[in-house]
Amino acid sequence: MLKPVLSELGAQHILSTVYAVDKQLERLADGSVQPDEEVDLRLKEVLKEFVKAVQSSATESNELALSNYSRGLGTGYWGLGEKSFCV
Repeated sequence: MLKPVLSELGAQHILSTVYAVDKQLERLADGSVQPDEEVDLRLKEVLKEFVKAVQSSATESNELALSNYSRGLGTGYWGLGEKSFCV
């Protein structure tokens, strides 16, 4: 339901979401919130998915930069993604 809006706004990665109702969350004396076991497990799974997406995106960006740089060596031209520079 929210994915089309996020895509239109330019989101490149849309990951899973975790919904919880108030009875699944406990407010502790120090003001922090403790999710129940089910929500905690779902949060950990989504966090793993997020870390994989960030690592994958960083790897792709590095590979693209290296590829563009190596193609431009010796020519005085190099680019990163859609932006190109002449030196």
